[in-house]
Amino acid sequence: MKKNKILSIAIAVTAILAAAVLGIRIGFFRETFTPAETRKQAAISQSCAAVDEFFRAFSAGDAQTVEALTENYSIAAGMYTGELGELARSSFSYQILSSQVIKNEGVANTVSVTWLDAAALTEGMEEEIQQILNQELEEAASSAEIYDQELNFRQDVLDRVFAQVLAGRMENAEAYLRTDTVVIQTTMDTPPKLILSEALCNILANGRTDESK
Repeated sequence: MKKNKILSIAIAVTAILAAAVLGIRIGFFRETFTPAETRKQAAISQSCAAVDEFFRAFSAGDAQTVEALTENYSIAAGMYTGELGELARSSFSYQILSSQVIKNEGVANTVSVTWLDAAALTEGMEEEIQQILNQELEEAASSAEIYDQELNFRQDVLDRVFAQVLAGRMENAEAYLRTDTVVIQTTMDTPPKLILSEALCNILANGRTDESK
C-alpha cells in the first residue's frame, strides 16, 4: 500500500514536471517560431520602408542620408540647386508596384519613377547663352556692361542670361519628364540597405550619367 502511494506521488510529480517542461517548450516555440509567410511580409515591409525613406531624403536634397541608406551609391555629380533643383525635386515621384523576396539575397521592389531629365532640358544651353551674350555685346554702349576688368563676362550678366534661357525651357518642362520602371533591391540587413542599378543612378542624377556614353 505504501509503495503504491509512493508510486502515485512519483507519477504525479513526473506528470507535473513533464507538463511544466512541455509548457515551457510550447511557449518558447510560440515565441521563436514565425511562419514563413509572416517573415516574408515583414521583410517586404522593412524593404518598402527603406525605399520610402531613401526617396524622401532624395526629394528633400539630403545627400548624406541618401548615401547612408545605400551600399553602392554616392552623389558624385551633386544635386541640382537653385530653380532647376527645385523643379527636379518637385517633378520627382515614385510608386512601389510590387515586391518579391529573393531567398538569401533580400527583397526586389519594382518601382515606377517619374523624374525630370535635366540633362536633356539643359542640352545646348551654353551655345544659346553664348549667342545672347554675343548679341548683347554688339548692342552694348560699352564693353564694361558685359565684361569685367579682366575681360571675362561679368558674373551678374552670366547669371541673368542663364536664368533667362532656363526660364524659357522650364515653360515646357513637361516635355522633359520621364517615367521609367526600375527594380530596387534591398539587402537582408536590419535595417535593409538599397542596392541601386545603373538605370536608377542615372535617374537620380537627372540623366547626367548618360552624358559620358
